[in-house]
Amino acid sequence: MVMSVFTLPSYNTVFKIIKDNFSPPKEVTHQEVKDKYKLVSQYDRIGRMADTQEFDNLIFPLDRFSSELIEELVK
Repeated sequence: MVMSVFTLPSYNTVFKIIKDNFSPPKEVTHQEVKDKYKLVSQYDRIGRMADTQEFDNLIFPLDRFSSELIEELVK
């Protein structure tokens, strides 16, 4: 897996977090995944990527996350 995908009950949003490192057999970099998402976002403006937003250093209260999700995100 190259990312973690989750929702939070208090937000009407699907969050996709690209991991820094990927387990084999994945041989792509974090930047390559970001570039591919950006390409799809630019050319699929009416499809499922029609309303994408990119964030860096986004902060949420820790109590919004389940312990399972926190464990997955820190791997």
